[in-house]
Amino acid sequence: MVNYIFSDKTGTLTKNIMEFKKFTAGNKSYGLSKPEEEVVYDEGVTNVNFYDPEFWQEWRNTRSPNYENLRKVVLNLAICHTIIVEEKEGQINYNASSPDELALTNAARHFGLVFTERDENGNIILKD
Repeated sequence: MVNYIFSDKTGTLTKNIMEFKKFTAGNKSYGLSKPEEEVVYDEGVTNVNFYDPEFWQEWRNTRSPNYENLRKVVLNLAICHTIIVEEKEGQINYNASSPDELALTNAARHFGLVFTERDENGNIILKD
């Protein structure tokens, strides 16, 4: 269960853009302020500016000590929103009511947990 999401709103009000850069899972913070490399994102992933090689090592290793905390955070990013999916030419596009929702859901997408649709009962369908 997520109790709080804290976000730095700098730029969101003036430019209506929010970027996902850092987060905390368990007692550990992820995301580097000054990336050492340029990150390439999958087509359709926007509002994400995340770089942290240590995160990827832990995320890909189900035996890492913080894996369960990471899994819970990423799952919540993927399912806690009101986004509507539009598919055009085989490409998934998100229609979000706020730049926050777009950034958080696209972060989950960047991490490999993709929100694809809601079924007729409103259940969220994910692809990993």
